[in-house]
Amino acid sequence: MLVVCVTKQITNALCVSQADIEAFKKLHEKGIELEIRKLSKDNKINMMDKLKELKLI
Repeated sequence: MLVVCVTKQITNALCVSQADIEAFKKLHEKGIELEIRKLSKDNKINMMDKLKELKLI
């Protein structure tokens, strides 16, 4: 499956813009846990950890 992305692709199914990253940071600061899953049955990936791993924050 090919995903066309004009922003930064952080997983094989998710692309984020800088505006998205800023919004995620604000939500995280409010104590909201953000997770990435392609399917609900998949293991969760912590959004902030993924962004740090990719040096996007």
